[in-house]
Amino acid sequence: MKNTCSTNWKHHQFLLPLIISLLVWAELWFGWSFMIAAGIMFINALFLYRCTFPPHPGRRSPVIKKTTSSTEHRCSIIDLASYTLYGYISMATIYLVSQWLAQYGQFVAGMSYTMSIKLLSIYTVGSLLCVFITAPLIRNTVRPTTLLMLYTFISFIALFTVCLHPTFYVVIIFAFVIGFTSAGGVVQIGLTLMAERFPYAKGKATGIYYSAGSIATFTIPLITAHLSQRSIADIMWFDTAIAAIGFLLALFIGLRSRKKTRHHSLGNDSNLLIVFYVQIMPDDFVMQLHRF
Repeated sequence: MKNTCSTNWKHHQFLLPLIISLLVWAELWFGWSFMIAAGIMFINALFLYRCTFPPHPGRRSPVIKKTTSSTEHRCSIIDLASYTLYGYISMATIYLVSQWLAQYGQFVAGMSYTMSIKLLSIYTVGSLLCVFITAPLIRNTVRPTTLLMLYTFISFIALFTVCLHPTFYVVIIFAFVIGFTSAGGVVQIGLTLMAERFPYAKGKATGIYYSAGSIATFTIPLITAHLSQRSIADIMWFDTAIAAIGFLLALFIGLRSRKKTRHHSLGNDSNLLIVFYVQIMPDDFVMQLHRF
């Protein structure tokens, strides 16, 4: 159910730019996009109202396992700070691209309005494809820390290339690459690694991690408001700098995690795979708390 809801949201994120393009082409009122969404929500509410749900089992007392070493999972300030900063940086990168990619394509790369908003659809296709590719990779062959470092590095290179060569085809190609590497699972990988680092405080880890992301969505617009007065290109350069910091943090987290888990596996693979089918939306915080 959770995976289906998240996938459906991504489908809506993919279709919305196409709907707006259709409204522009037909010279119709933009408010129809809101009316359609409101109608779908109303029909969904009626459907849920008629559904029957099983009784809630109630709260259960947590089972606390004894460990032989009291210092093995001791909360490290360095680890806590690095994961929290990564939560902020990763969400800031995604927010900047999702909010400014279309305007960058229109005003910097010289695209038409309808073509520039389709960049968001291309970006979403990349993020969807990454979800279905990353999960089997982690299950079978690749370590999560390796993908964390690899994806953040590719995201930085893609943003850097777009800033250096803001041309029509470069922006289209790297919109897909950025969606694949920055919005397809790196935030969830970071959260999973943080939860594994603090196994007896997974709920707190989730709250801290996503709180950092929420702070990013509040503070980043304050910065971009000033940058947009100079040039939209400066905003993309700012995103590139943030992606570079994110890669350094991912490198630090990856090397530190490998050192701590040299003789241990990462843990529950089923929980790790679930994370990749859950995209970054407002209801993810509740989903992750429920899972933990």
